[in-house]
Amino acid sequence: MRRHEPKQRRKRERSRTVRAFMVSYALAFAVLCGFAFLAVAALRPQEKPELVQEPSAYLPEAGDERTLLVLFVGEDASPVGCTLISLSALRKEVPVVTLPAQTLLTLTQREYTVAGLFGTGGAGCVADAAEETFGITVDGYIQLEPQSLAGAIDAVGPVEFNMPFAIGSGGEDEAAISVGLQRLSGRMMSEVVFFPRYSAGEETRAKLISGLCEAYIEQRLTAFEGDNTEKEFREALMFLSKELRQPGGKRMVYVVTPDGEFGSKGFVLSDICRRRIEGLM
Repeated sequence: MRRHEPKQRRKRERSRTVRAFMVSYALAFAVLCGFAFLAVAALRPQEKPELVQEPSAYLPEAGDERTLLVLFVGEDASPVGCTLISLSALRKEVPVVTLPAQTLLTLTQREYTVAGLFGTGGAGCVADAAEETFGITVDGYIQLEPQSLAGAIDAVGPVEFNMPFAIGSGGEDEAAISVGLQRLSGRMMSEVVFFPRYSAGEETRAKLISGLCEAYIEQRLTAFEGDNTEKEFREALMFLSKELRQPGGKRMVYVVTPDGEFGSKGFVLSDICRRRIEGLM
């Protein structure tokens, strides 16, 4: 687990990361969708060109780890889910966990729901609470609404996903999604993420969002090996992309299901679940 730097310093660095991301990728916003955590967390302002050096073999290091928080926010300005995605070239792991919007997190030693934190201080406030709750460092965060998510996915490409059940169309212009293996467009993926009400509860939405993230990272990882990422992290992406393509290799991208129960104040994570997230992110 990475040590925390002084909070104000981390906030300034995280702010610079997000600003650099917005400038560098303004013309390719769609590519940097919520599942593009690999690029978002790694962007840095352009520096002076370096001397050309002979290529060397990349060896993964602990410092190559990145963790991104993705907040999915509906048209009513309320979050429906909060996803943490971490990449570790050293461990060859990309764990994904999605927390329902009702999940209780700790900020300044007090408990708030993800939705309450967002309403008070936006995505940055949720990121701060995730850091305090799990003892991790969130390197960057991004907020996605239905239209921005759909446009982003369409620009990068669809994703194949095995839907466990069907989602009916709510209108002539909305996507109907059948059960079984689907090739999801941006609009269809947005339909799954922001579906108004899941009869089995918000845990179902969280599992579907995590599953979509998992599938998208596995199928589209190479889309984020651009030259605008820092050299060390670009090498980490290429390393993991190569590992993903190895037949019969270790399954690196996997979903961590949040374990807990709903109470009067919100969704309470179990102690075991909290410790597992802390150890993976």
